[in-house]
Amino acid sequence: MEGLWELPGRGVKPKLSEVDIIFLEECLRIEPRTYNSRQLTEKLEREAPKGAASLTLH
Repeated sequence: MEGLWELPGRGVKPKLSEVDIIFLEECLRIEPRTYNSRQLTEKLEREAPKGAASLTLH
């Protein structure tokens, strides 16, 4: 039964920080266009607040 619960250190680690996710969500909410993962990665690298965008989406 213990194996059914998620324990710390298990699973895939997040590739984006919370700041990165908030930035992207805001961009998607405001801008009328759609993006693919590569475009989001490039936008994050170009326009994200300093210190964000340490990892990529792909």
